[in-house]
Amino acid sequence: MPNPIAGAKHVQRRWYSTTDAAKLLGVSVGTVQHMVEDGRLGGWKTSGGHRRIDGQSLARVLKQVVTSKPQLIIYAPIQQSYSSGALANCASDWQLSLFTQAMPLLVHLSKRTVQHQHDVLVLDLRGSASQQDASLIEQLTISAELRPQWCVVGCDSGQLPQSCEQWRCVRFSPMTDDLLLGYLSALHTQHPLSQD
Repeated sequence: MPNPIAGAKHVQRRWYSTTDAAKLLGVSVGTVQHMVEDGRLGGWKTSGGHRRIDGQSLARVLKQVVTSKPQLIIYAPIQQSYSSGALANCASDWQLSLFTQAMPLLVHLSKRTVQHQHDVLVLDLRGSASQQDASLIEQLTISAELRPQWCVVGCDSGQLPQSCEQWRCVRFSPMTDDLLLGYLSALHTQHPLSQD
């Protein structure tokens, strides 16, 4: 995946193609098109129907990526222990977003300006086996661009949802707070969040 931090240093043109913008942002061309459609990026269509991305708008979005903290996005319909204790301390390097319902999580994921290279999505399905969970996993499988690069899926002892097997993610069954903390610490150690 391209590094948006490096890309921020290279935005010097007045306009970019969607392909060039996608490479600089580290996202798909489709994501760039959606960002233009919903106003997160400035752009226009040529008479031939090709999109052009405004260079200043692209530089602004890249600057947001460089200066913002990565997100630790947690979906936990049952577990509520994330706002205090060791995980809260560990999460100080991330912007923490906690969701107990699937629809607000999907809206949040679709509205992110740009995926930070260190964003982490945690699906904590311990104690939950609802239709909402199944629908969420199906939607995240279909719309892979919604998923951050780093994903953790955990449940109680037993089978993890089968569709998660095609994701590039870490799966814990059973999942414990200690396993999750260990993973986040290892991720932080191997991929420092500092932007040196």
